[in-house]
Amino acid sequence: MTLPSTPSRKSSPTFFKRIRHKALLFLFLLAVFPLLLSVASTVLAVSLLPPATSGQTPWILILSQPVFWAGSGISLLIAAGITWLFIQVFIVPIENLSTQTEKLANGDWSQKFTVQSKDEIGKLAYALNLLRNELGRMYRKIELQAISQKADPSSGLVESGLDLTVEEDRQENFDSEFSFEPIEFDRQEENPLYHAAQKINHAGEESQINQILDETLSKIDYVSAFFDIYPNNLRLMHLLDRQVRYTEKSLKGTAIQIENPQTLFSGKDCIILEQKEEISELVNLFTLFENRNCNSIAIFPLLVNQRVVRLFVIGSRKPTPLSAVNLQPFIHLSHTISAVLEKLGSIRSLRSQMSAYETLTSISQAISNEFSLQPLYQLVHQKVSEQIGADLSFSFAIYDQANQIIQFPYHYEDGKVTSIPPFPLGEGLTSYIIQNRKSLLLPLKFEPKDLPASWNAYKYMYAVSDVERDAMRLGAKIVGKPAKSWLGVPLMVGGQVLGAIIVQDTQKEERFSEKDLILLETIAPQIAISIRNAQLVENMTSTLQAYDQEHTLLNALLENVPEKIYFKDQEGRYLRVSNSFIASLGYSSASEITGYTDEELIPGEAGNLRHQHDMRVISSGIPVVGEMVEYHAENGETLWELVSRVPLFSNADPANKNPYALLVISQDITELKRTENLSNRQAQQLLTAAEIARDVASSLQTEQVLVNATNLIRERFGYYHASVFLVDPTGKYAVLHEASGEIGQKMKAAGHRLAVGSRSLVGQAVAKAETVVSNNTRQNPNYYPNPLLPDTHSELVVPLKTANRVIGALDVQSDRVNAFTTEDIHTLEILADQLAMALENAHLYAHAQENLVKHRLLHQMTTAASTSTNLSEAIQRTVYNLRTSLGEERVAFYLADQSGNLFLHTAIGFEGLEINQINIQNSKHLLAISARDRYPVRVGRLSSGETNVTIHPETQSALAVPILFSDELLGVLTVESEQVDRFDENDQEIIGALGDALGAILTNARLVDQIRQQVERQRMLYEITSKIRRSVDIETILRTSVNEISRAVGARKAHIQINPGVQSSSRESHAALTSIPDEHNNGHHIEDNGK
Repeated sequence: MTLPSTPSRKSSPTFFKRIRHKALLFLFLLAVFPLLLSVASTVLAVSLLPPATSGQTPWILILSQPVFWAGSGISLLIAAGITWLFIQVFIVPIENLSTQTEKLANGDWSQKFTVQSKDEIGKLAYALNLLRNELGRMYRKIELQAISQKADPSSGLVESGLDLTVEEDRQENFDSEFSFEPIEFDRQEENPLYHAAQKINHAGEESQINQILDETLSKIDYVSAFFDIYPNNLRLMHLLDRQVRYTEKSLKGTAIQIENPQTLFSGKDCIILEQKEEISELVNLFTLFENRNCNSIAIFPLLVNQRVVRLFVIGSRKPTPLSAVNLQPFIHLSHTISAVLEKLGSIRSLRSQMSAYETLTSISQAISNEFSLQPLYQLVHQKVSEQIGADLSFSFAIYDQANQIIQFPYHYEDGKVTSIPPFPLGEGLTSYIIQNRKSLLLPLKFEPKDLPASWNAYKYMYAVSDVERDAMRLGAKIVGKPAKSWLGVPLMVGGQVLGAIIVQDTQKEERFSEKDLILLETIAPQIAISIRNAQLVENMTSTLQAYDQEHTLLNALLENVPEKIYFKDQEGRYLRVSNSFIASLGYSSASEITGYTDEELIPGEAGNLRHQHDMRVISSGIPVVGEMVEYHAENGETLWELVSRVPLFSNADPANKNPYALLVISQDITELKRTENLSNRQAQQLLTAAEIARDVASSLQTEQVLVNATNLIRERFGYYHASVFLVDPTGKYAVLHEASGEIGQKMKAAGHRLAVGSRSLVGQAVAKAETVVSNNTRQNPNYYPNPLLPDTHSELVVPLKTANRVIGALDVQSDRVNAFTTEDIHTLEILADQLAMALENAHLYAHAQENLVKHRLLHQMTTAASTSTNLSEAIQRTVYNLRTSLGEERVAFYLADQSGNLFLHTAIGFEGLEINQINIQNSKHLLAISARDRYPVRVGRLSSGETNVTIHPETQSALAVPILFSDELLGVLTVESEQVDRFDENDQEIIGALGDALGAILTNARLVDQIRQQVERQRMLYEITSKIRRSVDIETILRTSVNEISRAVGARKAHIQINPGVQSSSRESHAALTSIPDEHNNGHHIEDNGK
């Protein structure tokens, strides 16, 4: 028994305050003394000094002395140290002793005084430890005597009180040094409670218990009450108050809200409350007694079958709070009430069970020889109706575990047998019984989750609710007409739920009692066994009929089924075999096989292996279903079988876990497996092709597309090697452009290439523009193996074609013989077409980008040429810009004259190999041909015999464009390269457009030059005329004319002849001009020869 702690007391701090005040006063005096001593010594020192002449007062002199401040500081430090030391030595231990003493006084016996000093405080702590030990001994002695009195109420505790004597020597010490308040027991209250407990112990009915309690509790000076326990509240049953002198019946049924009272009160003998705030859940309960001037209350739970069914509460008006010691009689009384209630419930249950056993005997005799289900149901209904009434609805519910439904083979209602359609498990109150395997009586008198074993014996302790509401609380759905009273009992056999018996009354509430429930629970096992026996008899009859039918069917199955089927016993000997299995072993009849093992029928390792596999399943008892067995035939062909090995167990002995036979079914699934592998492979290949196609469609980067393609083909298809070859511009070689794996990268770095039309598969596929496959390269005499790929056994090459033009090849190699099937070839051809399309798209995209750049350069070159100041500058800019846009190609520009010749104007890249003049009519040069035809000439590949057709002898491809304006040949622009097919139609179109624009630009530049020359000629003529006009004699005129004309036309000599018809002297007639150097004549002399 666990006693509650003694209520805490409010201690007075007077003693401790007195000690603290005296200690602080002592410390204050102790701290002031050094300070006063310092001040006094300073005053004495100042008085001994001679008077000051400055007129300072003595106090000012004192404050101005350093010794005063030094002494004061030292005094304060000493005082602070003494104060801290005093607090640690005296104040702190006294505080600890005071706190521990207060806890000890409140009943905390774990307190121990641990002061180790040997001064007065240490002696006080030692004395308190002795006091604690003696008090503990006293308390234990009181507790033992209280326990013994509970066991024997007639002991000396009632007659003579408690023997609280202790040893004389210790008692003298306690009396001389300490004084205690004695523990009070009110014997006038105590004796009636123990006498009441004795009477209750001999009570035979609950009414007697209530009468004894009323008589006893009305005589004690406490307010007492009994409460019913509900799921979330308490309800007042009875309240007695001696001062009121009557029972407060008006308060009966008062509800007090409390959450989970079972959890709150379980496991406690007594709960003492002095203040309502101590337990928040019990505030309302404490208030009920507080309104009757009670200062404290004690709560005693009454338990039946470990469940709190009532509360016994007393309230005290005395100023002294209730304690565990003076409540021992009430605790004893509550335990006695609980035990008697449980005893009465057991007696009632026993009587009901005895009545039920008599009914069970009668029913057992009536149904023992009945093996038909419907007569059995009717007989049970008749016997039950004789006990509980014939005006009730009665049903048998049978649970079909396989289909998870509840069937009603028998339902009696309104005087006739009717039918109820089956419904799934989980609906209706019947499902609740079957799922929980517990009886159910509605209306509920309890919370279903907290059912005690014999709850119906105490139904008066709970509230009553209607059937429909209780069904909703249980989570069940009402099926059919709602009942006022409902009783259901599960039918169980061997721990398994067979069904349920349902009895209900649709008119009267609380029709069924504990007796009815016990009756049905008692007869339910016998009824369940009878129903099970009847079911077994019917099943046996059906089984025997089915056996003959199944035997016939099994024989027909074994004779005609194509699968290989056989049965074996525990030793591995054949019992039954199918005709197909007989044929597979080469025998003609089953008699040649039955009774033998595999080792006796099949020689070699094959028979031993089959026997081991079968015996492993027989030994373990674990079935092996759908095991796929792969084996190789004598011709090397791979075959598959789907084998299922199922151990057969005896239904007659479920406890026997060893199989008595083995069933083996073997099905040839070779074609199915081949088709499956082929389908999986094709699906994987198509998925890879789709991924590559998606990658191709989403990217225009040729290199990345080819890298992804080769890696995916190798990884997803499981091939040994994959690579992509592209035909070079010459069309002579297929160059490795991308390959998978490290070896592929080495081959790519080495510039691996194969000649188009060579004996290699790549060369043949490119040359013929068709797929070439070799499924066994080791037996192909024309196959030349690559030393870097020694494990190649099969190779497939698919040409990459676009617009009837082969641009490369997809090469796939495998390390398996016959690796490429027709489906593989078709898939890879689709993939090759996707790659070819990707390459063509990438090429077109790159070409479009290149053309865009070229058109931009064309615009820039045209703009630059048009801004030139003269013809030569325009030509030079055009040549230099064209060389920049084409890279390292050679560019030259030839001007045409009126005589049909081409003269070199500007050239880049032809150092030391320049051809200055070309005759348009007679030459075979590309420039001459373009000039004669007035049309661009493009040569993609020059043969070795063609010479003197280009400017540079190493030129492989060239493009010559005539520069025309209004059908007038101005010149020829030519571009030469050492690469084959360097220039295409787009280049021809762009450079041709440049030539057309350049023709107009050059014509404009030439016209500008002509205009500029004409202007300059007119300016020079004006200057010469002006100079001649300023001359005053004929000689000056002639000389000026000669000089100016020579300078204007750049002549080295000039001659003027005067008309001989004019008469003059010889000197005047002829002007003999001396040479006159002129800077405009570039140092040449102008002479007059007199002619």
